[in-house]
Parts: sequence; C-alpha cells; structure tokens
Amino acid sequence: MVAQDARIGGVPLVRLQPVVDELPADFDTVRAEARAEGYRLLDRPASDWASGAMRFDRPGEALLAAYSEGVLAAIGGITIDPIVPDALRMRRFYVRPALRRTGIGGEIAQCDGV
Repeated sequence: MVAQDARIGGVPLVRLQPVVDELPADFDTVRAEARAEGYRLLDRPASDWASGAMRFDRPGEALLAAYSEGVLAAIGGITIDPIVPDALRMRRFYVRPALRRTGIGGEIAQCDGV
C-alpha cells in the first residue's frame, strides 16, 4: 500500500499495510504494551485471528498495521457495520503511546485503499 505522509507533530512517514496472512511480527509486543496500560482491546483480535473467527476479510473490510520508521506504531480494523450495511465500523484501534496525537490513527481510519 502506498505510504501515507503523516508528519503531523514531527512524526516520520507512515506506511500502512493490510494484515492478510498473519498478524504483524510486533503484534504481541504492542498487545503487551496495551495490556500494561490496562487496555485489553487487542486480546480479541488475537484470539479471533487464531481461531479464524474474524479476519477482516469480507469485501470492504481490513485490518491495517501502521509502521513508522519500520516499527509497528498502530493497528486498527475496519468492518461492515452489522446494523447499517452501507456503513463501516472502526474496531480494535490502538496507537502506541509515543505516537498518539500524531495523526496515525486518522491515517488508518481514512484509508481508502482497502
């Protein structure tokens, strides 16, 4: 996927990559970081991915990893809303603390390349 320039607040170039076959290599590190903050929102995609229950693979859906300087900076999913079929739902968004308020989450949310 084409890199998105999110240099808001001095953040370097951000590369968005769809997660397709396996969760990102640094996913468990980011998940542990989230848990240390008291957030368990990445536990669900980990278990759903392992079981195959949710792979963000329906048309229009995506699980996106955002990389900054080659490091996993954020992850977030977009799914079809179960109640409003023409709407999308943002799910399981997490941005690492050092990169919050830089626009990375918005880059994922506004991605139209899925």
